[in-house]
Amino acid sequence: MPSARQESGTNRESRAYGTSMSDESSSEEEEFRGSEDDNIKASSSAAAQSSDDDRDDDDEPIASLKTPGLNTDNSRSSPRRNNSKASIKYDEESDDDDDDVPLANLIKKKEPKRSLSAASNASNGSAAQKKKKTTSDAPKAKKAKPETTKSSTASSSSSCNKKYEFASEAFYGTECVKGLLVQRLLCRWWYAIDWPKKHASKTVPVDYEPLDGFPGVYVCTTASNPGHLLDTRNMDECPSFQNFAKKHASELQSLLQVALQEQKKQLVEVEGSGTSTEKGIEAMIKWTNKVNPEKAEKEAAKILKASKFKL
Repeated sequence: MPSARQESGTNRESRAYGTSMSDESSSEEEEFRGSEDDNIKASSSAAAQSSDDDRDDDDEPIASLKTPGLNTDNSRSSPRRNNSKASIKYDEESDDDDDDVPLANLIKKKEPKRSLSAASNASNGSAAQKKKKTTSDAPKAKKAKPETTKSSTASSSSSCNKKYEFASEAFYGTECVKGLLVQRLLCRWWYAIDWPKKHASKTVPVDYEPLDGFPGVYVCTTASNPGHLLDTRNMDECPSFQNFAKKHASELQSLLQVALQEQKKQLVEVEGSGTSTEKGIEAMIKWTNKVNPEKAEKEAAKILKASKFKL
């Protein structure tokens, strides 16, 4: 059994050991707490420094924030891109300059200059005026009169040499005066000629009936000869080319004058004066009055002789 002294010694040793352990643990705790405080202070100072840096970056312009790496990339870019950027920058600067310029100055700048064509036209005009002056100062040469007689005779001779199948074709093809008289009278003969005659016999033949619209013409209505036409009109006086061409040009002229005057009279009664048709008739009357019947007859005789026709 241990003695009381031994127990007291052991107790003392254990107490001393406990106090030393407690001192060591307290010192370790103080060291741990100090290190934690140091870490907190360091982190807070780092956070404050980063916030200050961010604020400084926000205050700085964007151009100053470019990194040297980006500058190297731009330096390596192709010259075409640099030129395009420079041209764009130049255009923007010129646009800004134009915006700052007053409108009055822009209007003065954009005033149109005299083109080369206008200057050339002015020079040509002055040259033309000089030519006119020189030509007006020079004596005027007499113009030769056109030989109408020779040309007309040549045309008539060439038309006479053509071959025609009928006398009417020769008269109308050569456009001789007598041919025009005949042609224009045939277009309006009923204004000057009464044919068939009103006093002609109106007795209707047996088995025939009068044909409406054709006085002197009858149509058969019996079974013996149905549809047969019987013409009792005097064909020697009918208005045809053959009968008119046999007349003298003077008679044709007088008949045409009567026909035109009567046509004009009836036209004015129906449509009034001042119409285009009336003006055409008046022009034809003037032409008819100027016709020389003797010359017209001689010309027609030559055409018939050249074409070997007899009326």
